[in-house]
This record gives sequence, C-alpha cells and structure tokens, in this order.
Amino acid sequence: MSCLRPFGWILLLCLSASLSAQDDPDFTRLTSLLSETLAQAGPARQTGDRSEMYRYTDDGWEMQLLAAWSGQRWLLLAAHLDHPERRVGSPGRWEERYRELLRAYAPEWLERLPLPDLFEVPPPGYNPAVPGEVRSRRFTWQGYWYEARWINSGGVDDDAEWSLVSYDLVAQPPPEDTQGDSGLN
Repeated sequence: MSCLRPFGWILLLCLSASLSAQDDPDFTRLTSLLSETLAQAGPARQTGDRSEMYRYTDDGWEMQLLAAWSGQRWLLLAAHLDHPERRVGSPGRWEERYRELLRAYAPEWLERLPLPDLFEVPPPGYNPAVPGEVRSRRFTWQGYWYEARWINSGGVDDDAEWSLVSYDLVAQPPPEDTQGDSGLN
C-alpha cells in the first residue's frame, strides 16, 4: 500500500497543474455576459414562465442560469458557474438549493425579487491548508443564497493557492409581508 502513496502525490500535482493553468473567471465579464443573455432571450408567453439558459466564456467557464419572466424582463433566479477542468468532488449544496427553489417557486415572488449581485468572494485564508483540499463559503445576501468553492492548487499553509471550483447563487423566497422568513435557510 505504501507504493501507491507516490502515485497519489503525482496525481495531486497533475491536478494542481491543470487547475493552475486556468485563471479564475473575470466577474466583470461574467456580469456582462449574464446581462446580455437575459436581455437577448426575448419575451416569454406569460408572466412567471421560467427558462434555463447556458452560456460559455472564451476561457471555458460554463454558466447555467434559471430565469423567470416578470412580464417585462427576465429575472435571474439561480446561477451555477464552473469549469469542466476544475470539477472535483460533489457540487456543494447547489443542487439541493436548486431543487428546493424549483419546488417552492411561485410567480408572485417576481414583483418582490431583487436583482442579485455577482461579485468575487475571497477564498478562505486560514491554516492549516493542504494541496487538493476543497473549501467553501456560504452566505445569504439580499434575498439570494451564495456558495463559492475553491481547491488548494498550490502548497501547504501560507503557500496555498486557492483556485475557484464553482460559484452559485439561488433566490430565496421573499418573506411574506405578514409572516417572518419563509425562506430556504
């Protein structure tokens, strides 16, 4: 079994090299791509209709969007961003949150749904850190749940290099006027 250990390190170094070869996404370009995608989608048949849209950047990042028609424009309900060369392990809590959104979605939310912010989330910087380790940050912000995930494609502890693996946001049901949070906590 000890003879397999060097192969594990070689595999980890190859994975780290392939992750380092791809740059993290440019969030300014992604925001523009997202806005263009929603603007060019054309109107839906009726208010509340939903559509999944897929876009790809020149550097290989894939964006899956779920949007709903407000009667005047498409509003973003969820977004999943990842790169095929960086897919490691499970997809985080994205799929669970996405399924919950689809189950709970109601067209009347659209009038109270704020536009989401797509912004860069700093990677975790605490030690210990080991190569190949995957970490995430999850939080809610202005009616959306966010999760950013990274892999350490660099060294140990302070020499860690965190490469973005995926970036997700999912709308939470807006709270009712007379009730507390009816969200997806």
